[in-house]
Amino acid sequence: MANQEDPLFQEAPFFLLRTPFLPIEEFHALVDSQDPGAHLLELFQTRPSIREAVAVASSSLYQALCNFDQLDDKRKKQAISSLFKYVLRMATRATPFGLFSFVSLGKWGDHTQMNIDLKKVSKRARPDMDWVIHFLDQIASDEAAFLSLKLKKNPLLFENMDRLVLSYTRRDKGKNEQLSIRASPLVRFIIDKTENALSVNELIQEVLQDNPSLDASKVLEVIRSLMEKEILFPSFFPSLLTDCPLTDALEELKSVSPKPALIDQLQETYEKVRSFNTTSLGEGELSFVEIESSMKNDSVTRPLQVDSFYPDQVILSKTIATQLRGAVEALWKLSTAKKGLDHLRSYHMNFLEKYGLARTVPLLELVDEVKGLGFPEIYTNPAAASDNREKSPNLESSLLQEWVKCFHEKKGEIIIDDAFVKRHQHDSPKADAPTSFDLYCEVIADSQESIENEDFLIYVHPVTGAGDGCSTFGRFLDLFKETGKEQVRHFFDTEEALEENVIFVECSFFPSSPRSANVSIHSDLRKNVLDLGYPKDTTKHLSIRDIYVGATESYLYLTFKEGKKELSIVAMNALNPDLAPHIVRLVRDISKDRCQSLGRLDWGKGELLPFRPRVRYKKTIFSPATWLLTLSLINADKKDSQELIIQKIKDWANEWNLPRFLLMTMADNRVLLDRTQIFHLKEIAHQLKTNSDRPVMLVEKIGSQEWVRTNLGTHFSEFVIPFVKNKKYVPKSFKILPFSPVNTKARFKLPGSEWLYAKLYLPQKNESRFLVQPVYSLVQELLPSLDSWFYIRYTDEKKSHIRLRLKPKEKESQNLLQNLYSWSDYFIQQGWMRDFCIATYEKEIERYGGEEIMELAEEVFCADSELTLSIIQTILSKQFDLPDYIICALSLIEIVKGFGLSLEDQLLFFSEMNLGKSQLKGFREWKAKLIPLIDSAFSEEIPHYQGEPLFSQPLLHKRIVILQEYRAQIDSKALEKEKILASLLHMHCNRVFGTDHLLEQKAHVYAHQMLQVFSKLSINSKFA
Repeated sequence: MANQEDPLFQEAPFFLLRTPFLPIEEFHALVDSQDPGAHLLELFQTRPSIREAVAVASSSLYQALCNFDQLDDKRKKQAISSLFKYVLRMATRATPFGLFSFVSLGKWGDHTQMNIDLKKVSKRARPDMDWVIHFLDQIASDEAAFLSLKLKKNPLLFENMDRLVLSYTRRDKGKNEQLSIRASPLVRFIIDKTENALSVNELIQEVLQDNPSLDASKVLEVIRSLMEKEILFPSFFPSLLTDCPLTDALEELKSVSPKPALIDQLQETYEKVRSFNTTSLGEGELSFVEIESSMKNDSVTRPLQVDSFYPDQVILSKTIATQLRGAVEALWKLSTAKKGLDHLRSYHMNFLEKYGLARTVPLLELVDEVKGLGFPEIYTNPAAASDNREKSPNLESSLLQEWVKCFHEKKGEIIIDDAFVKRHQHDSPKADAPTSFDLYCEVIADSQESIENEDFLIYVHPVTGAGDGCSTFGRFLDLFKETGKEQVRHFFDTEEALEENVIFVECSFFPSSPRSANVSIHSDLRKNVLDLGYPKDTTKHLSIRDIYVGATESYLYLTFKEGKKELSIVAMNALNPDLAPHIVRLVRDISKDRCQSLGRLDWGKGELLPFRPRVRYKKTIFSPATWLLTLSLINADKKDSQELIIQKIKDWANEWNLPRFLLMTMADNRVLLDRTQIFHLKEIAHQLKTNSDRPVMLVEKIGSQEWVRTNLGTHFSEFVIPFVKNKKYVPKSFKILPFSPVNTKARFKLPGSEWLYAKLYLPQKNESRFLVQPVYSLVQELLPSLDSWFYIRYTDEKKSHIRLRLKPKEKESQNLLQNLYSWSDYFIQQGWMRDFCIATYEKEIERYGGEEIMELAEEVFCADSELTLSIIQTILSKQFDLPDYIICALSLIEIVKGFGLSLEDQLLFFSEMNLGKSQLKGFREWKAKLIPLIDSAFSEEIPHYQGEPLFSQPLLHKRIVILQEYRAQIDSKALEKEKILASLLHMHCNRVFGTDHLLEQKAHVYAHQMLQVFSKLSINSKFA
């Protein structure tokens, strides 16, 4: 049992420091300059490090500034404006970008030591992946060397019936449009032979040996076509899971013969880049310009990607880590991010409907639109996306109350404490917290000595928790050599040791925009890898064909064919997973779905306020003071002159008492501005006029953030700190079953078989009344010709409906269908129903214990359906002054009793469902009435309320008898009775409430609470 003092998260022993290259003094010098334009030009002309940084960032701006005197006035203004932004970034923004900022690896210590020698800062340039792939495409198209090219099949390729399918290619620009070709014997043979790399010449020989009648030129034509479609690719296309893709490509190209001149050119470029990397900052300007000029082509304008780093380790006081440990837990407790992902909720429900809980399905079958479910709708229709945050009215209300108080008292800060967090925290258990994540923060202090004296604040950035732990580090991994890699590897080992039942898998893919691949390059430090780009041949690589999907009541999970272990697909990069192939996005989403992620402090509707004060928890700032500026707020129009808008900005800023220094924020870009400077006000006015449909966000610059020292002065800084969950709070493991092949005949019951399955479409609000009137009457009329029947409620793409399943007696099928048709036609004409259709009944065999006892399970469904109709009638008639969820809760208790669970086992069963307490509201008001009711449920054959039986005694008895028989069969086969029981309860709630999951949860919570009350009363009566 974890002690309350145990933190939810633990920081890694290392972190990443990000620092802009120029000190803050350069910003102030620019601010204080009488002629900012001349000052900027002087910086460019006299500071080689700035010239080189500009050359790396923008060759067009670099050329314009080198020829500044030849520009017209308009282009001069544009060049100065761009240089202004770049110098500001180089002095005030720590996010890595070329030579504007650099990264360092740090560790925790007793004392802070951050005195950096900028002369030691090095750079690492790599050919841009867009350029590399473009160049390799040219080599692959070389006719002379084509026969020597080694080819491999695309890892995203799969077979569907008689077709080979690729749902994603590099050339489709991220559209995820499916490519499909006929799987002819020749094509299938070629694909089988290229599981491992094989030269074109060897491949042709293999084909001709297998089928001598084929023409070699025809085979060559097919191979070329498969390569053009990306079904095959040259083995020299490099994986991104490496320190340097170009190095790997050059090694593979050694086998190409005759050697195209392009390879020598590539080798020469590689050597030039290596030489550039040895130059000090400010000394590589001309070298860079020459290399870039020689590499440029029509399709790639920025052929080099550059990062810079400081090789010595820096040290930050452990007191910062201590503060963050508590703050990040509080932030998670206040998170309004929903558990799991919205777009997987309906996908999960569809999975349960089709496959149930006791079955795993091959991933490739699941995403097949005919055999499975296809992909979630949002993947192909982004407009279907929803905000993945829960509304937290209490939190929102409290923040708005504090806002009013701040406004009234002219204060700029809201201070929250542990009591505030406790009042407003969500009810998700700590087991639902993310396994790992990166935290982004700034430490605000006057000096390093202030940190030692614990005189500091910490600002946690809103992007915290967006990725997996160490995902920010991947791009820079090669810079930190083996020492840094070993630290990250140890972090992964710690993470993987949390859950023995989970295997972590590093996933890599090649984005449709090759330039985006630059941030995905890193060594593969995980024990298992899913490389869906251009994979290397290693034993630790998985294939998408190795992955199977199953489901619990709450979420989907990934596993292997043999089951036993769950798979968690992770990525050590910050690339947006929404840009991935659909199949990669799905496995990443499923891996994240069981967690309640960390998120920024959510003001709710307060996000739209023109001013939000700072929110601080102890020494940690969750939300800085923020102003939303619009033209309408200052009574301006985009047609107004820049001078008039600037004056109105000044007046507004003075009226609202804005601080002098502000960060203008646009998406993930932040620029530090001085509102007293006309040059800076012009930037704000420009943003207002060019983006008049959305507000300009101005954020306070909090205190002094420039305490990292270099030989040039003091610098801004940002920290990226990986966190991992405490092992004491990991979720409980569950038994994962192996894949079992489908018995199609037993599972699928088509129209005309022994089951007739009808979908009755009608408005959801009318379902209950329709069930107890027309449906009940129909069943009573048909009973003489039926062996069994049952119903459930559902919602599909055609909207809500009742699913009626009827099992006719022998030779009654035709009459039954005719009666059902006439009955449906009548109620459609009467306006009750909007549609009616006959469908295939797909049995959830594994979910209910297997093929041998499925028929008995259907008898349970029948008995439950009959009793539920009487329960719904009781609810609709308002016979008792009890809400529907309480009546349903008592029926749930009767099910677990009938299933043979003791009171102790019933309590354990409900407690292990982790229901939370959000739906328990109102129980106290009902408690007095419920005590005699629950007491009668255990002391009498049937629960009574105010002297009247709550349920139909004959129907309840019938359900109990068949439940007992069903339970005996489950025990004889040593099946997991708890999962089957959970499914029975879920389907009972479905029959009562339909698809209202909140009412279902409320019924479960009330059932559990009533059992707890009864248990305490029983114990007390024994000792009375």
